[in-house]
Amino acid sequence: MLNLRLIFIEYALPNADMRGVFLAPKNYNKNLIIVHHRKQVYEDKWDSAGNKKSIALPGVFKWDGHKELDRFMDLICATKKISNGAEGKEITLRLPE
Repeated sequence: MLNLRLIFIEYALPNADMRGVFLAPKNYNKNLIIVHHRKQVYEDKWDSAGNKKSIALPGVFKWDGHKELDRFMDLICATKKISNGAEGKEITLRLPE
């Protein structure tokens, strides 16, 4: 059977290494641009028959991968494709929370 949950020792060192990558440019007064993907957030709902269904929350996304990524950023730029027939992309800028 595949182990889906990692124990602390299995993810602690890789996470520390990633934090080092994110923080290193600040030590040298440099900028770092990271391209990162987000994934849709789903909510579990139960119907009247007792069946569980996962429903996508519209417009709600979370980091897909390193969940602490926004802690190391000064600015987040999110892009998405406009799907109403127009060509181009929508760009949203925000400060990390």
